[in-house]
Parts: sequence; C-alpha cells; structure tokens
Amino acid sequence: MDANTDINQSDKESAMDAKQSSKAKVISLDAVRKDKLAEWDLLNKILSQDEIQKAK
Repeated sequence: MDANTDINQSDKESAMDAKQSSKAKVISLDAVRKDKLAEWDLLNKILSQDEIQKAK
C-alpha cells in the first residue's frame, strides 16, 4: 500500500511538472510572438517613412 501511494504521489508531481513546463512554453511563445509583432510594426513604420520620402 505504501509503495503504491509513493508511485501515485510521484505521478502527481510529474503531472504538475509537465503542466508547469507547458505553461512556460506557452508564455515564451507568446513573448516571441509579441517580439515579432513589434518587429513587423517597426519595419512597417520604416517602410512607410521611406515611401513618404520617395513621394516628396
């Protein structure tokens, strides 16, 4: 009975670790996405400034 309880506890801890790990991955992917969006936004601004200069 004791060994079984230990295994169950170990499984629960593994499941919690996996959950934390997947949360961390989601957070880091979200951060990467935001960085990329900011990068594209900056590029678009630079390109529009460039087009405005050409139009003058």
